[in-house]
Amino acid sequence: TKLILLDSLLQEKMPSEKRKARKQSYFKAVKQSRKYSEGKVLKEDMVGFLLTCNNREKEAVREGYNLLNEFADKLLGPEQKAENDNDVEDLDCDDIDGAFDKEKGNLDELKAKSVDERRFQQVESGANNCIFIKTNIEDPEKLVNDIITDISETKTQKARYILRMTPILGTCKAYEKNIEELADKILSKIVKDDSELTYSIIFKTRNNNKVSRDDTIALIGGVVRRQVGKTSVDLKHPDFCVVVEIIRTVCCLGIVWDYFGRKKYNLVELAKPEVEDKLDEKENVAEVETDEKAAKVESGTEVMSGGGEENENSEEQPV
Repeated sequence: TKLILLDSLLQEKMPSEKRKARKQSYFKAVKQSRKYSEGKVLKEDMVGFLLTCNNREKEAVREGYNLLNEFADKLLGPEQKAENDNDVEDLDCDDIDGAFDKEKGNLDELKAKSVDERRFQQVESGANNCIFIKTNIEDPEKLVNDIITDISETKTQKARYILRMTPILGTCKAYEKNIEELADKILSKIVKDDSELTYSIIFKTRNNNKVSRDDTIALIGGVVRRQVGKTSVDLKHPDFCVVVEIIRTVCCLGIVWDYFGRKKYNLVELAKPEVEDKLDEKENVAEVETDEKAAKVESGTEVMSGGGEENENSEEQPV
């Protein structure tokens, strides 16, 4: 009797669990399709920045926004210019509440902007520890270059959670035809008639096991060789690298300059001070030792100069 009761209870619960699972899958599909249509999911025809981190994605996103906005304001000016700034200076103490309400309204208007209108907007990448921030600025490569140059020159740590920041000049479906068309479109602006450049290809795939590494590298290499300028492969110190990031069903293509000389665009490594003092000390010690040896040799040749050439030759013989 107990077994019969358990079977009956299980039979009663199963249909309800199936209905719940169907509802959950339906609402998940609706939510995903809405995000896709609103541009909140990584897809083709996007331009932006690819950030990598270590399990602290929220902090890395906030850090990325702050860093990009800081340098974008310097390069392009603030995203939203404050109107009637002079009126704010003339406000009395009684009007502080009014100014606060006005500022709050401006922030609400900025939040109410659509995703496409915002200068920087995170979208779902579909991979862990991989953040994609899309943008509507024309040249993300210039913005990343300014950030890398500033950090490498000032040695000021501006990122704690972000590891690498890569400019993405275009995205497409992860098919050979689409990748070839996008690569030709991007590289035609890089490799020009009078250019003589060295290059290498950096390939990375995430949550995708259908795109072949060797085939993709051969495809991109063929596109580079078809350009009008002179190019050659250099795996150690190339002038530029073609970054190919496959994330699920989307291919992200970017161009980075002096990639290995700039610590592979690692913001944390760029901020670390280089060990130059020790090298300078070693060089100074070596110079002092060579000067002392030269002085001894010169004094020896002066003393033994009358003894003929045999003494001079004896000094030059290897030990």
